[in-house]
Amino acid sequence: MNTRIIRIPLLMALTMAGTAAPVGAAVIYSGCANPNFCTLDELTPGGGGSITVDGVVFSDFINIDLTRQIGGNISFGNTANIQVFGDDSDVLRPTITFVLNGELAVPGLAGSDDAMLDLDFSVATTDASARLTGYGLQLGVRTFTLLDQGVAEVSGDAENPPGTNIPSTSFLRVEEDRRDGMLVTMTSDLFDVSQSSLEGGLDANVFADVANNAVSLETFSYFVTQSSGPAVQQPVPEPASIAVWSLLALVVGGCGWHRRKRQAA
Repeated sequence: MNTRIIRIPLLMALTMAGTAAPVGAAVIYSGCANPNFCTLDELTPGGGGSITVDGVVFSDFINIDLTRQIGGNISFGNTANIQVFGDDSDVLRPTITFVLNGELAVPGLAGSDDAMLDLDFSVATTDASARLTGYGLQLGVRTFTLLDQGVAEVSGDAENPPGTNIPSTSFLRVEEDRRDGMLVTMTSDLFDVSQSSLEGGLDANVFADVANNAVSLETFSYFVTQSSGPAVQQPVPEPASIAVWSLLALVVGGCGWHRRKRQAA
């Protein structure tokens, strides 16, 4: 009796089998009109929006103050122009980045011009096993007309949620001060005790103290560090994949049986 062996290249079999792609961390924008970011207005309690990054929710942006003083005249900015993006590039460092779109910019025509953005917000984990272990700031894009004048800075903090007994954390600042050469683009701090939620605060400013020096801060970021990120789902073979792997096992087994039969003969 002749036995015909069907040989399937291993690479082809593996390609045919395939596996489902693992599902990892993501950024989720809830209650926001654009699927890729939220405006600062949308993140207020009245707007009802939130951003979830790697299992950490940033929400309830309150006490927002966006003002500009130019030539002694005070005006209010438009918080709807400020966009907030989630960044999940590091699962252990969920980040939100503020894109200011000219809201923190002063022309510096007469000197002593400044603009500021103050706000508070809430941060909480969605995973009961994860804990927030620290926080930090990153200075982003900024411009200056003069090489030796002008200030762009962001200050931040992370405090206890109401009703907790966790010690307060430190006060952080990132800045570029062209007057004295100060440049700190990123800083962070670890909490004394890890926690599942916190109250964050931010204070961003630009200042032009001499004439003809336009100063602008276009982006900055606030991040938290966490003890663990969202669990990644393990790949689950699809039914077709199981069938192909079974066929491959039968072919390999058949090859071995045929080789043993020829040796015995």
